[in-house]
Amino acid sequence: MSSVLRPALSLIVLMSLITGVAYPLVVTGVAQVAFPAQANGSLLYDEAGKVRGSTLIAQSFTGDEWFQSRPSAGAVWTRASGASKFAPSQPALAARGTGD
Repeated sequence: MSSVLRPALSLIVLMSLITGVAYPLVVTGVAQVAFPAQANGSLLYDEAGKVRGSTLIAQSFTGDEWFQSRPSAGAVWTRASGASKFAPSQPALAARGTGD
């Protein structure tokens, strides 16, 4: 049994070091050299040098030739997109359904 166990454990340790340490470090290093801005998240900075966001999130559409986003029914207020958290047994839920 030990003749099989030692090579198996050695291979597990070796492959863990290669795939868990060496490969990610090499890929990260290549990305930092080849694409430094993208590798760090395409960050946007204000005049003071403080990070304010990313160019990959919430892009504005400035021209008619660009993709037109769907109009938001609930403006930009994120609470409108969530559930009401009313239980089916609550009278407040029934009142909301008959309020019109």
